[in-house]
Amino acid sequence: MSPPDLALAEAAADGRTGAGPAIEATATTRPPRVLYAPVAGGEGSGERVRCEAVAAAVARHAPGAVQALAGPVAPGLAELDWLRLPASPTRAPAQLAEAIDRFRPDWLVFDSNARTAVLRHARRQGIGTVFIASRPRAVRRALSLQRPGRFDEVWLVEALPPVGMAALLRQLRRALSGRSRVTRWSSLHLAPDPGAAARRLASLGLAPGEFLLSCPGGGGYRRDGLASGEWLAQAAALAGARLGLPVLALAAPAAPAGTHRLDRVEQPELLALAGLARAALVGGGSLLVQAVTEGVPCVAVPWQAEQQQRVLRMARQDLACAAGASLEATAACLQRLAADPALRLRRQRAIAMAGLGNGLPEAATMLARLPALHRDADGRR
Repeated sequence: MSPPDLALAEAAADGRTGAGPAIEATATTRPPRVLYAPVAGGEGSGERVRCEAVAAAVARHAPGAVQALAGPVAPGLAELDWLRLPASPTRAPAQLAEAIDRFRPDWLVFDSNARTAVLRHARRQGIGTVFIASRPRAVRRALSLQRPGRFDEVWLVEALPPVGMAALLRQLRRALSGRSRVTRWSSLHLAPDPGAAARRLASLGLAPGEFLLSCPGGGGYRRDGLASGEWLAQAAALAGARLGLPVLALAAPAAPAGTHRLDRVEQPELLALAGLARAALVGGGSLLVQAVTEGVPCVAVPWQAEQQQRVLRMARQDLACAAGASLEATAACLQRLAADPALRLRRQRAIAMAGLGNGLPEAATMLARLPALHRDADGRR
């Protein structure tokens, strides 16, 4: 009996037929079919952008891969088909199940949440399941002690691992996670594109290292009656005026006079632009982790409680500056970082010592291969 057949026989013996243990990916005679189901927040939310980054990497790693995103917002990636849902996948489980039946994926990738009924529906069809968890609640859900081994792959995406009692509890959860394979990365994002960033700066008349950058990330938050992008642009403009530096504001519906404003740029260009700025002012979500992973000196503004915890912890390890609550305090923090080369160098050294890493290449390699235990040698169900 071949190893895959033996594993299936063992699964059948203990009632797990079709569920499968931790995935052992195998070479296939055809490209994979991958369906992404990220939680849907505002347009440009971190979960959707992260899934688009994974899909782009899979497309490069496995030419011919057929990929789609299920959700209420169309993906911004040509390699992704759109399976439109009336709401976030967690609020439209019946429609998501129908999309699974139509698309017939090899892999189903959830980001941040998954309905049990949909998960069971997928596993009954022998579909490999991946759960991406970047928020504390999602991590607890992925490593649930009540329902261990629900997912074939669990990808924990967090800037820093837990410490103290939280680390011990995490170890316990991982030990009891059943047949899930758990992998942890700091971030999942497309690599910066220096060429695109250089062309953009040339078109705007900006010089590397001689401008400030602001970008809120996703989520559609507001502060002091202003959209998050406009609030950051105003804070950056205050700092820029004091330093004599221009400001490049991204995703800002409005910005002070003299500010260079861009509505949208792709993730690789955005990260490269942040790396070329003297300093960056960003929201406390996924963008912060991506930028810091790439060594960018950042001032971070948390928009909600979960981001507040992330920002404070990164600030304690000297990986980023925690902004003040007001425009003036935030501008002063950005001004200090941009005016002090020694502070920026210290921060970059701290980032290097932290060992942050982008797991996108490894994640793409996993999805580019069919889950062996759910397929026969020819890739048939």
